Amino acid sequence: MTIIAHNAGFDTGFVKKMFNDCSNEITIMYDDIFSRNVIDTATMALILRLQGKLPFDRCSLDNILTYYDIKGPENFATLH
Repeated sequence: MTIIAHNAGFDTGFVKKMFNDCSNEITIMYDDIFSRNVIDTATMALILRLQGKLPFDRCSLDNILTYYDIKGPENFATLH
């Protein structure tokens, strides 16, 4: 499974920690589920901004979702 996240290194750190903390209760490890493939939308946005393809200085998830008119769940603001 490939992980797609904004600031993916931060998020995957929490998921890996959860797997390590639960290693005595579960036998499935992080690498058993997730590939080493990670797509970081923050890095992608930064590259697009540096190429002049995004009109804002801060590549926040909110800016990206607004720019591309992507709607999240109703409670999305409380999730991040």
